[in-house]
Amino acid sequence: MRRAHQWITFASATPLQAAAVVALGLDDEYYHALAADYQVKRDFLAGVLKEAGLRVSLPQGTYFIMADFSPLGFKGDDVAFCRWLISEAGVVTIPPSVFYSDEHKPLARNHLRFAFCKKMETLEKAAERLSRLRST
Repeated sequence: MRRAHQWITFASATPLQAAAVVALGLDDEYYHALAADYQVKRDFLAGVLKEAGLRVSLPQGTYFIMADFSPLGFKGDDVAFCRWLISEAGVVTIPPSVFYSDEHKPLARNHLRFAFCKKMETLEKAAERLSRLRST
């Protein structure tokens, strides 16, 4: 593990190095536009999730939204709700408990992790599908 860690930490793949060079050459406007685009998508998805009955934690530095699904009355953990959401609404999300140690998994029990780094059309389709949650 130490050897792998040394090479993973201090060396990046050649394509990533080339991409970093390009990214460093972009002007500030690109990054301002990217941040604005993500904020629009974040705000859109946060509103959709609130309308669906979830409690939303609004992020300030990532493209993931954490949402508490306990107001919906679902009797199960985050993994079970993710599976239910896929089968019933056709929306895929991430069960955050997979990122927690066993002793801390209860902290994520009623939460989901939604990514908003998607095309707006994809988020709009998810919004349409999530709107059905209130009626179930």
